[in-house]
Amino acid sequence: MSIRIDHLTMKFDDVTAVNNINFKIETGELVSLLGPSGCGKSTTLFMLAGIHTPHSGEIYFNDKKVTKITPEKRNIGMVFQNYALYPHMTVLQNVMFPLKMHGVKRRERQKQAMEALELVEIAHLSKRKPSQLSGGQQQRVAIARAIVRKPDVLLLDEPLSNLDAKLRVTMREEIRRIQQELGITTVFVTHDQEEAMSISDRIIVMENGNIIQHGIPNNLYDHPNSEFVADFIGAPQINTFNLKNSELDDTPFAKYLNQEIESIKIRPEHLYVDDKGIPAVITIIEQKGKDTLVVAEHNERKIRFYVEKDHILEVEQNIYLNARDEHVLLFDARGKRVGEAYETEKSY
Repeated sequence: MSIRIDHLTMKFDDVTAVNNINFKIETGELVSLLGPSGCGKSTTLFMLAGIHTPHSGEIYFNDKKVTKITPEKRNIGMVFQNYALYPHMTVLQNVMFPLKMHGVKRRERQKQAMEALELVEIAHLSKRKPSQLSGGQQQRVAIARAIVRKPDVLLLDEPLSNLDAKLRVTMREEIRRIQQELGITTVFVTHDQEEAMSISDRIIVMENGNIIQHGIPNNLYDHPNSEFVADFIGAPQINTFNLKNSELDDTPFAKYLNQEIESIKIRPEHLYVDDKGIPAVITIIEQKGKDTLVVAEHNERKIRFYVEKDHILEVEQNIYLNARDEHVLLFDARGKRVGEAYETEKSY
């Protein structure tokens, strides 16, 4: 099932939560809506689900307009942030419930529910109540309930936000496994860029109700079209330097100064210690597996970069940091990328 959004807008009183957005999701893709709280990603998901009716614009599943069709007639599965399991029902009864609402006979709905529980690998917990399950197990029940009716579209609203860090990694891998096994078109809402980068076919980055950029994860990381995308995607955060306040005078980066360019950004992995560059003093050295993360300061600005484990550096050591031209990202005073052309509303 493909999804197409045409000029979709959602307003709550005088607040525009989603502002005239356009995108397309191909059949079988997992696409993440990524952005900070209040950017419009969950509102967009709720319009896809039929929970919110848009102020204007259209939603199509394949070529069928579903903008005003009720949720139960869209053949979607939805997983909410809080799981929304019925506490008085067993795991099996929770998963069977959507089938019961659609008039499926008891024996058949029990069979289909057990198949869904086997897919999410918790069939052995079918007789337990939600209170007897861990957070990850409850999440698997919620996913099983969402997919038991074999929906055309799976919608997930911040499904991992209530889990601890280790379990989040496990569950995002499981969501991707299940999605690929079923071949189901999936929209995944998250504020966590690492989650989105790890499991998505494509990412749609949103801010203030607008789509800022969308594309495959590596392109967003390597070719951000704005300071917002460059800052939001990547950990540790990208390094930023202002060209207009003499911060980089007498460094190789002064050559970028012109009327158009306001600042430059460089990913931590693209900086290296050299005999020329930005002067800095090392303040922190952290071991990160095979690499070492170093924090240095230049004019009270923190700079983060990586070195290999056998590269010996010391705290309070004076160094110079440099980067190759192809790794220096240039931005104007409006925060827009300089030097590359981008399309923020392109349909894929």
